[in-house]
Amino acid sequence: GYAAARELARPVALRRRTAVLAREALLDDLFTRLRKEYARLEGEGPEALASLEKRLVRLGPLVAPLLARWLEGDRPGRAFAERVRDRICARCVGWLGSPQEFEREFGAQSLYAMGPLAQPVLERLRRGDDPDLQERAAVLLRRIRWRISDPLYLRLGHLLPGFETASWRQRRYEVYRLEKQGGADAVGTLREILARDPSRGVRLMAAESLARLGDVYGFEYLARAGLEPLLQSPEVKAQIAMDQGIRYLQIGRYERAIAEFETVLEIEPGNFIALYNLACAYALAGDAERACTYLERSVQAGFDDLEHIESDPDLDAIREHPRYRKVIEALRRAGTSKENESR
Repeated sequence: GYAAARELARPVALRRRTAVLAREALLDDLFTRLRKEYARLEGEGPEALASLEKRLVRLGPLVAPLLARWLEGDRPGRAFAERVRDRICARCVGWLGSPQEFEREFGAQSLYAMGPLAQPVLERLRRGDDPDLQERAAVLLRRIRWRISDPLYLRLGHLLPGFETASWRQRRYEVYRLEKQGGADAVGTLREILARDPSRGVRLMAAESLARLGDVYGFEYLARAGLEPLLQSPEVKAQIAMDQGIRYLQIGRYERAIAEFETVLEIEPGNFIALYNLACAYALAGDAERACTYLERSVQAGFDDLEHIESDPDLDAIREHPRYRKVIEALRRAGTSKENESR
């Protein structure tokens, strides 16, 4: 059971951990850009900030992850982020109370997409005087709490009533039903159960369901006990750093990518893949000399894939550099020499 699942989960968890980190890095980057834009416009005056606020409100729930990050702790500009959140939620509430069914549905979907950011507004509606809005708010609060999407609600036909007060056996059975009936649509709800449930047995079953559905959180939970000692080995640390560096390279975070590849070299100084990736990172970052240096070092360490080097767009910026041409000529001569020897 658990031991077997953990062994199966271990390699997948290692691979998928970097994907989660890459998504977080992208969100970090977007948030940093937003904060810089806020700081710049703050210096220009209230009208400039009002323009930014209007643009963010127009984006609606799309900016929810950034607002959630902004509202963590006591960050500068918190009042601005709260205004944006409140204006977005107010628009959604207006749709939720519309006499038109499609507008009510759109309002409900938008508030659900806002997630926990919409909870204060929905709590006020639930305690309000309008019975229809009270009911809709109560449903949305329940859906947000357990991340019950529209497709999952249609499949289940309920909102996990009484789940919190049910026995652990009943909750385990509900986890089983979520996996079987909800499939991939149940991933968010199973994650919430994994994070919230007080019973280790229920959490374990939720993790196993998530793992079977291919979700990284389930794999990591199952693998954690056996994974942590493994993560201390230099080989695995180097592999994780390499994977993270490649992810950062793909999303344009060149400084972070360089730091990860340098970590690989601290562990494995002769790793020609890390050396080559550093050449790519520096070329993309506009540092031709360092790019050529690491390209030379990668070839000296054993990287001899001439076709890949010549076709890799990451190195386009240094194609005309004399040192790059010298490397290519040396590889061609070496290739010709090998062909002659084989004859």
